[in-house]
Amino acid sequence: MTYVWSTALVIFIVFIIRMYISSAKAGRLPFRKRFSFILGMILFAAALVEPVLAWGDSFFLVHMLQQTALLFFVPIFILLGLTDELVQPVYSHPRWGGAVRILTKPVTALILFTAAFCVLYMPVVFNIVMSQPAFSLLYMMLMLVLAFGMWWPVAAPAASNNTLQPFLKITYIVGLGVFLTPLGIYIIFGGEVLYSAYSVSPGVGELNALRAQQIGGVAWKVITVILYCVLIAAFIHEAADIDRGRRE
Repeated sequence: MTYVWSTALVIFIVFIIRMYISSAKAGRLPFRKRFSFILGMILFAAALVEPVLAWGDSFFLVHMLQQTALLFFVPIFILLGLTDELVQPVYSHPRWGGAVRILTKPVTALILFTAAFCVLYMPVVFNIVMSQPAFSLLYMMLMLVLAFGMWWPVAAPAASNNTLQPFLKITYIVGLGVFLTPLGIYIIFGGEVLYSAYSVSPGVGELNALRAQQIGGVAWKVITVILYCVLIAAFIHEAADIDRGRRE
């Protein structure tokens, strides 16, 4: 059944990419936008197909890499691949527009995402969610929606009224890192096994489970910190270009 899911997911991703190329009139769409969107969709599929899906249920490191890919990289790549003409109809839609505007307001989006992400990794919540595939799927769908809302202010096209100016983007990214730092400290330095779902496999002792948990936490923090630094450098460059354009 899991391979049926993987096949269906790949077909869905191919369909979305074809729709994107058709809707965006790829002939006049910059290559970097096409590349970014397609890379985001491929990364989305890679994180959720077999055998990665099964590995994520068995190894905490793989789980954290999945979360990092799905919630920190996929939304950025996909949003960077969008254009004003693709964003504006969604943003001004009579039914969805209001919800999109609320979920993409910088302060609201940042608080909702970081709160939901931190709640997920509370042991009592995480162990329940991961023990039930239906709960896990629903929570992941919620986190994806909130992740797109959270990254919208820094990666969506300018037609979005909630897109921030470069220096505000830097402040936003710093805020994201600060809000999530306590969770990283909790996972890495907690000193005990927090997630029973990753400590019940045959041959996995408490010490090994703790080390695996710490490695997963370190991998997540290191990768996201590198991402933050790259984004901040890009926003500084963007601000310099804007300032240079004003002077000219």
